[in-house]
Amino acid sequence: MKYLLGSSVLMLILGGALVFFVFQSTPPTDAKPKVTQPSGMMQSSDKVSVDATLDSSGKRIVLTLQIEDGWHVNATPASLDFLIPTTVQVRQDGKPAEMSIHYPPGRATDIVLAGKAIEVYDDGTQITVLPDPSNAQDVSVGQLDLVVTVQSCSDAGVCLAPSIIETKPDTLDSSL
Repeated sequence: MKYLLGSSVLMLILGGALVFFVFQSTPPTDAKPKVTQPSGMMQSSDKVSVDATLDSSGKRIVLTLQIEDGWHVNATPASLDFLIPTTVQVRQDGKPAEMSIHYPPGRATDIVLAGKAIEVYDDGTQITVLPDPSNAQDVSVGQLDLVVTVQSCSDAGVCLAPSIIETKPDTLDSSL
């Protein structure tokens, strides 16, 4: 009986400790529950946007990369096979359009991988899109979609997930 009483007291103490622990760790009913979710990954589009301008002739589009200070995107062609280059695809009326894309040379950085300085585009870099001369046609602002793929990296060499940025030429500029 002595052991039975001792084990009952032990169970009562352990049960009380459990109830105390549960009530101490449970937030009051008016408190907002803490939701644990994986944080969203930053993407390259968090650091890069693209402005597209159609000139007054309707035959030349200039894409200007707007890149946050301290960041850049990989040039085209990419310096190494595993890097993701900045690319432009053109669609007209939802179909691939025959256009020439003119990528500028990249700027060599101090970032060296596999013995090679990485070439990048900085803020303000312009990429020119021209209709294929064998299939020259006017480009209507409403018919054209530009799909730009970028991977932004910090100047310290930390890269974000690539992004696809879709845009349309939204202004006519006779100065181009």
